[in-house]
Amino acid sequence: MVLIETRRLADVVEIRSGEPTHRINANSGDAGVKYQVFTPDTNAKPQFIEAEEGLRVVLPNELIFATIPKKLYRAPVTDRPLVASTNYMVLTPSAKVDPDFLTWWFNESHDAQHQKDLSEQGTSLTRLSMGPLKQFMIKLPSIEDQRKIGKFYRSSLRTQALLTRKMELLKQYTNGVLNQR
Repeated sequence: MVLIETRRLADVVEIRSGEPTHRINANSGDAGVKYQVFTPDTNAKPQFIEAEEGLRVVLPNELIFATIPKKLYRAPVTDRPLVASTNYMVLTPSAKVDPDFLTWWFNESHDAQHQKDLSEQGTSLTRLSMGPLKQFMIKLPSIEDQRKIGKFYRSSLRTQALLTRKMELLKQYTNGVLNQR
């Protein structure tokens, strides 16, 4: 028998806003740069910022929620401390929820999609604010089952990324051969 507990998202995850951009100055990466700015685009050139006062950094076990595409990301490993701007929220899962399970649930489950659709704000460019996000109801299986689901989901994402890269390389190879004529 599978036991599933339904909880409010705010009861199992701490949610905080990203850092206000008026406190930070863009920098191209010169010496003295303190922070790297989060971007979900893994192919983008990293952006760095300096700040007069300390910024709250994103830790490796935290998740980053993009408010406009309404998507959740694992915090990437970076050489510099990572910060998220106000276009993002940072989620810190409690011991009751596996981060990879939460990422799957939020990005892929029909239940989360339905709640996102009901909570949208805006007209043409919709976003999800912190208040409604905290009220989302999540069905939590046992932590062991969450870990299995999360591990499977993360493995699937890695496989998809590798296949996408393989297709890109095949396209480059094909065009390289055909353009030598």
